[in-house]
Amino acid sequence: MGRIHALFGDEPQALTPEPLSPARTRLQKAIAELDQATRASEASTMPLHRLNQVIAEADQTERELVPLEREDEAALGRWLAEGSIGARPEPSAATVAAKIRLAESAPNIRGAAAAIPAAQAMQQAGVAAVTAAATERDLALCTVAIEAAAPVADELTAR
Repeated sequence: MGRIHALFGDEPQALTPEPLSPARTRLQKAIAELDQATRASEASTMPLHRLNQVIAEADQTERELVPLEREDEAALGRWLAEGSIGARPEPSAATVAAKIRLAESAPNIRGAAAAIPAAQAMQQAGVAAVTAAATERDLALCTVAIEAAAPVADELTAR
């Protein structure tokens, strides 16, 4: 049986890439740094998101509490208007439950409110790092574009 030979020789040859120019090396580095900054920035938003969620849940409970308290106050007002006959109306179970949730979450709300400025600063630093990395990437890309266009421009002007 015959032996099958590779088209350009018996040994597979690994392609060795040309070394990158300084401009392309700069672009490669800038792209990697932008990727890293973007990932770090995304991670820096998570604490702020969690803190804001704690505050939002408390705000939602407070909004739910307003109409419940109005209903309780209206029932108390009717009882008073009717001469305070019978047992005094008590707050509804829903009102009591909402007040308990707010009271239990009060330390978390205070903690979240205290931590938000630092979390915002961390997020802003992340955004600034992404902006700086994107600017560097754009500048490096421009340099590579000029480098790539230079031979064509030389050829066109030489004619």
